[in-house]
Formats: sequence, C-alpha cells, structure tokens
Amino acid sequence: MGAKLLGLSNDKIAGIRLEEGIVGLIREKPVFGFILTRMSRIQGEHLVPTMGVRPTLDKNVQIQYNPKFVRSLSERELGAVLEHEVLHLLNEHFIRQQGRENERWNIACDMAINQYIEDLPEFCIPLLEGLEPHRESEYYYASDQVEEYTERLQKQGGHSA
Repeated sequence: MGAKLLGLSNDKIAGIRLEEGIVGLIREKPVFGFILTRMSRIQGEHLVPTMGVRPTLDKNVQIQYNPKFVRSLSERELGAVLEHEVLHLLNEHFIRQQGRENERWNIACDMAINQYIEDLPEFCIPLLEGLEPHRESEYYYASDQVEEYTERLQKQGGHSA
C-alpha cells in the first residue's frame, strides 16, 4: 500500500485503509463486510478516540472513526475492530442499553463481544477474571467487577474498544 499512497493526506490514507479493511472483511466474513457497506462513514479526530457505530435519526447507521486510530492498526487489527463494531449492531446494544450508565454499558458490551474476536489490539477490553464467558452484556453490566473496572478507567481518563 505504501508507495501508491505517497502524496496523500493522512486523512485520505485512513479512509483508504478503512475501505481496504471492509473489503478484507467481505472476503473473510461476507455478512460482516456487507453490513459495513451499508453504513455511512464519518471521519474525524474530534468524533471518537477510536471507532464506533451509532444510529442516525433517519434510522441508518454511521461508522465514525478517528483517522489516527485507523492508521495505527495492522491490517488484521483493523478487520477485528470492524468486526467488533458490527457485533455491537447485531447484538442491538443501542436498543438494550435502556438508560444504563453509558461507559459501564459500553464496557459490558465490549466484554460480551470481544471474547469472540481474534486479532483485536491489546488495549481492547478483556473478559475480567471471575466472570463467566459467553454471557450477555446485562450479566457483565450487573457485576461488581465491571463496576470497579469502569470506575478505575474513568479515573484514568476513559476507555477504548
């Protein structure tokens, strides 16, 4: 990829990398890749620190991404992060939040889905010791471990994927 991207801005490179990640996912996991093709893509360092999906008022879905974050990932990590975002959508995490505290809910959802994804970056939320694997987000949200983990991360300045 390097030589053919000479002269492009970092934002353009991030956009190209995102598209390449989606194409890679279409090849490896077609359903995930197809879902990603239906989302509008919004780039901006000010929108999200990493990447995220969100519903829009017109009942569509946006994938928002930080170009610095996308450029920092290996090809396999990018595919894993894209899969992670689709799993939030497929698990209806937006609908199921139902007034729960946002950061703690997001951490619980990340724990529920990250255990199924290979090649995620090291900083992604792991399944905490003492919690049962393969459980729903509501189970993780209700746990003391997730409450303590969320408080610790908030004191440190937030969390990632």
